[in-house]
Amino acid sequence: MNEKMTKVEALIARSKAAQAQFAFATQEQADAAARAICKVVYDNCETLGPMAAEESRMGSVQDKIAKCRNKSSQIWYSLKGKKSCDIINRIEERRMIEVAKPVGVVASIIPSTNEQWRVCTQVPLLRYLCPPPPCCEVHQAAGRAVPC
Repeated sequence: MNEKMTKVEALIARSKAAQAQFAFATQEQADAAARAICKVVYDNCETLGPMAAEESRMGSVQDKIAKCRNKSSQIWYSLKGKKSCDIINRIEERRMIEVAKPVGVVASIIPSTNEQWRVCTQVPLLRYLCPPPPCCEVHQAAGRAVPC
């Protein structure tokens, strides 16, 4: 168990170092990162869809390709134009300003029914992807395609 914990601790340290580089991202940078990740899934749907169908043994290839396209587009359009960094709100009557910034590392478990598009979510927070065993390859392919 000690060796496994050492690997997890190393991943956490590596992720926190990467997070520190993104901690003061502007809204434009956060939007560019979110768009890039969603675009990777959209642009690679012809590769990721068949991999997801084969690995998960759930759904058809065409359905998985459509899911890649549709979910990545939906996620981008749900994030597009929404403030997530810098000043996100001003409450003049209370003389308050709400400020948002990436604050940490988020862990997630990805259901096998949504293999590839889950890579798109939670930008700009750093995440550990923990795919279900039958879908490891498609997660790795999607993760490798994301520009760093």
